[in-house]
Amino acid sequence: MEYPNNLDLALSVVQLGKTSVTYEIGVFEARGDGKDNDKEQVCAVGSFVHVFVDSKSRRPKVMESQLRMGLERLMRRPEDTGGDGKDGKGRKAKL
Repeated sequence: MEYPNNLDLALSVVQLGKTSVTYEIGVFEARGDGKDNDKEQVCAVGSFVHVFVDSKSRRPKVMESQLRMGLERLMRRPEDTGGDGKDGKGRKAKL
């Protein structure tokens, strides 16, 4: 990975609890000649946990249902990997 290459970032929800959400982020770099046979190489993968907290009590609080529905749309599902452990572009299905 080097400047000025273009990078693709991918975000998914890997765990959704009542008061927290775990995200996974991947950084991909295109490799190839710019044609249909390009492949993306995983450069970095990371994750973080967001805990929803009540501002007064400073205790975890249940996330709102509308927010939860939005996060469910980002949830990674087994069928997203095509069953072979890779996504539709041949990348490892870590994301």
